[in-house]
Amino acid sequence: MTYLGQHVEITEQDAGWIGIWWHEGGMIQLGFFSNAPDAWQAVTELIQRDLAVRCLLSVIDEWREHDQIDDVEYALGVNSLVEFVLA
Repeated sequence: MTYLGQHVEITEQDAGWIGIWWHEGGMIQLGFFSNAPDAWQAVTELIQRDLAVRCLLSVIDEWREHDQIDDVEYALGVNSLVEFVLA
């Protein structure tokens, strides 16, 4: 299956359902869920957060290029955005 152009798999295993997102950096596996819709929702929410963060990262990259923020502000912004995706 695909969601927002990303390859997603939902599979059933002994302990329940798992959601797999084939991210450009490799496979991200989320599980175990009691049903397939819950696994699907978890994966799609992660993809949505990732997309939002990528858009915001492009904005702070531009700010940095135009000296609107310094390296410390940039690093803090990037770290906060990455934590948002992983939360």
